[in-house]
Amino acid sequence: MSNLYAANYQWANRPDDERFSSLEDMLKATKAYAQSARTAQALINDLRVEADSINNNLHLVGKSGSYAKLTHYSFGQLSQFAGAPAAYLRKLPTTLAAQNINHGLKKAGDGYSENKLSLLFHQNGDLVARAITSDNYDRVWNYEVIEAIMDRLQGTGWRAPPARPAREGQAGTRVATAADILPNQGDFGLAIREGDLIAPAGLYASDHDMFAFLVNQEQPIFDGQKLLNRGVFIQNSEVGASSLRFKLFTYDNVCGNHIVWGVGKVTDIAVRHIKGETQRRGNTLTTGLSKWNIISREVPDTKTMEATIAKARNLEVGATKEDVLAALFSFGKANGLNLLTRKTLDAAYDLAEKTPRCGSPRSVWGMVNGLTEMSQTGKTDERTELDTQAGRLMEIAF
Repeated sequence: MSNLYAANYQWANRPDDERFSSLEDMLKATKAYAQSARTAQALINDLRVEADSINNNLHLVGKSGSYAKLTHYSFGQLSQFAGAPAAYLRKLPTTLAAQNINHGLKKAGDGYSENKLSLLFHQNGDLVARAITSDNYDRVWNYEVIEAIMDRLQGTGWRAPPARPAREGQAGTRVATAADILPNQGDFGLAIREGDLIAPAGLYASDHDMFAFLVNQEQPIFDGQKLLNRGVFIQNSEVGASSLRFKLFTYDNVCGNHIVWGVGKVTDIAVRHIKGETQRRGNTLTTGLSKWNIISREVPDTKTMEATIAKARNLEVGATKEDVLAALFSFGKANGLNLLTRKTLDAAYDLAEKTPRCGSPRSVWGMVNGLTEMSQTGKTDERTELDTQAGRLMEIAF
């Protein structure tokens, strides 16, 4: 079985002011970001930059002559539209960088004079350009995602797992009480226990992005051999830095620094922020939530999910190894699962056959576990992708 490290990375790197103890606090902060934001549209030809040699930076200037400061991220986006590498421009004197960007914007605007850009500003004294995207970008505010989470998950056993402080003196550090402890932890030695020091973690947001790590250990699933817990990573960016993403998975346990252990079935949903030409707003959030069946109102109960696993354990894909490999390779090819090559499936079959806990390699469940077991020999990104594609095989049992 594999481990997931995305939540651990967030735990280790987020500053204190981007960490939250509850979804309510996170919602309040992200709504404030949205309320302080201003949006506008502009033709590429109407934009230019001016050098501020005193402060050694650049200002974005619009058709009216008003200007805004550029963030590191929005500078990179503007550089893309100008057709120049941001890393190169950052090394130039500001006046020369401005000349390069303005030349690139004019050239881009001449070729696409009717194309509009969507601008996102933050107004707090000075005007700051947070994002510069194409007009077909469908902005989903982080607070909208959090509201959807709260609407669907609260009161259903889902919560952010407790975590140790990421650093000494971290804001919000306190002693864990019985109410903080996850149920069904067993004797897992890396879990948070009553009396340990904990601090806000699992819920992160800034004016750039959000990340939520939620688990459900109150309603575990029995796979025929052991209990499996359910977890999800939820990510969004309202400035164009990433898709709206939901990564759902089963797991054995989560430790105090938010490494997720013994991860099984992984489903990765990514929805790009794109709207149609005539749409004021697109369907990014609606599409993402409809695909996230674990939090939809039609979510299968634990008994139904256990029945699906039991079906996968008992459903033979083929009578022989060659039959199994041929059937799963065809399924993978038809569904764009490029990592499920014949060589990979062959190795996973042999591994499952030698590993009793995987189940029969002729079954859907056995092959999913064989692939997941085998993924541990790869790099982190490759492991996660193989686990995700292996999880898609469960669709055969649906």
